Amino acid sequence: MFGGCASRQAARHPPAPPQPYLRVQREPDSTLALQVAVREMVPPHKRWPKLMLVGVTHLGETNYYTALQERLDRCDLVLYEGIGDAPRAADLREENTASLQVRLARALGLVFQLEAIRYDRPHFKNSDLTAEQLLKVLRGEKPTSSSTHWRPAVPLWLCGAVETATGSVSEGMDDLMGIMEGTSFMGVLAHTMVQFIAASPRLQATVKVVLIETMGAIEGDLSESLNVPEEWQALMKFLIQERNNIVLTDVRRLLAEKRPPSSVGIFYGAGHMHDLEGRLAADLGYRPRREAWLTAFSINTRAAGVSEFELNWVRNLIQAQMRPRTNP
Repeated sequence: MFGGCASRQAARHPPAPPQPYLRVQREPDSTLALQVAVREMVPPHKRWPKLMLVGVTHLGETNYYTALQERLDRCDLVLYEGIGDAPRAADLREENTASLQVRLARALGLVFQLEAIRYDRPHFKNSDLTAEQLLKVLRGEKPTSSSTHWRPAVPLWLCGAVETATGSVSEGMDDLMGIMEGTSFMGVLAHTMVQFIAASPRLQATVKVVLIETMGAIEGDLSESLNVPEEWQALMKFLIQERNNIVLTDVRRLLAEKRPPSSVGIFYGAGHMHDLEGRLAADLGYRPRREAWLTAFSINTRAAGVSEFELNWVRNLIQAQMRPRTNP
């Protein structure tokens, strides 16, 4: 009877929406900083592990990734984001093969996440799609599990990824890869712009301000926060939700073990965390308990020569772009 009453009470009080994982910190000395949350989730049962939702930005300062590494190394197990195999630092150091993210990080005087984090720890386990699985999903096929990866207990196609891989998602993915690899017109333009940024301290400061204000304005679901074309929204929703399905399946697999680890870190992009926390709370009963905010990167706008007028102009422009679109 008590169990039934507790269930009905829980049903009347659904978990509160997750708080943001990104914020802008403004200091009196004109320092503008992008901060990212690391949030602890406590389980409804004592034998279940506590979860550390370690949101991350893919570009940041060296000290930021050092602080993240220390937290991840204190966990018994880390489920990390990474389509394909664990990154190889030697590949990232090759300038002619560097992706847009790597080149942008260098242009801004920052480091790229895959260069800064050590993934060769024995307690780090990949909890993401393989590159082959992603391609099959985008083609509408049923991907096969890979024995070389720590794969989820349930095949990916049972998570619903195939049904959501629409034509617009596939086209959006092609466009995105063309930009990141510099093989499309927009990709060539983006890589050229990065070269201009690297050569101009003024542009570097401006881009940092835009990145901080844009990412700091994201409060909820990333796919619904940005005012972008529908096909890009569909792509972001697909990449977030379907890859989060992998993480949730792996967490359930751990909970079913006789001796689950006492602490599990989930190391994913901050854009995944709103959806992930909401589903962990709604489906498994986890609740946030405490959090820490780490500075990913910052800029002193006064020292960089960015005026208050320019700051307000950028901020107002970004806020206008972040407003949800209304249907006519």
